[in-house]
Amino acid sequence: AWTSISDTWSARFLRSRLAEFGQDVPPAPHTPAPATWNDNAVTLAGQAIRGVALGVGVTAVVQSALGGIGLAIAEKFLAEGAAVAFFARGQEGVDAALKTLGANGKVYGSAIDAADHEAVRSWVRQAADKLCGIDIVINNTSASASVEWTVEAWRNSFEVDLMGAVAMNETALPWLEASSAAAI
Repeated sequence: AWTSISDTWSARFLRSRLAEFGQDVPPAPHTPAPATWNDNAVTLAGQAIRGVALGVGVTAVVQSALGGIGLAIAEKFLAEGAAVAFFARGQEGVDAALKTLGANGKVYGSAIDAADHEAVRSWVRQAADKLCGIDIVINNTSASASVEWTVEAWRNSFEVDLMGAVAMNETALPWLEASSAAAI
């Protein structure tokens, strides 16, 4: 019996496949179903950062904050007084997110592909310089925007989802070790 499934692409895919067989996947009984996907993102963002020390002087780097959970996390951090740096693919989306987030606090954003690990490492160092350190790392990128079950799609997901996070975490480690509010 299903008790909970998030609104990720894989959950949507699973729901669509189950619907083909006349089955449904209800939300968890203890979690009311959100009215919209954006409400779901805000709910998940709140769950993701529960227990993380936020406030003025805290700095966070976030992968992919153009919408959904990443944007909701960045908004929450800014609302709590933290400074935020983010990256995502596509300058147009980054510019739109900067416009949305910029009025709420100190924000630094760049167009970077998480599959380019050297670019990710360079960006983390730039973000640490711009924000005067790194306290929190949020790994949020995913290459799984479409349902492709090819070897190449799996390799791309591995490079973006896992190895992009490894590049970000490893590079941020010296700042995290120096932080009294470190969290990944």
